[in-house]
Amino acid sequence: MGIDSFRNRAFFGQFSRCCMVVVSSCREVLG
Repeated sequence: MGIDSFRNRAFFGQFSRCCMVVVSSCREVLG
């Protein structure tokens, strides 16, 4: 249970980080 939740947290962290990179790059292109 603990390990599974830890994996989900790590995956969500990388996913949110990728989203931030995509959003920032989109802002540079559109801005």
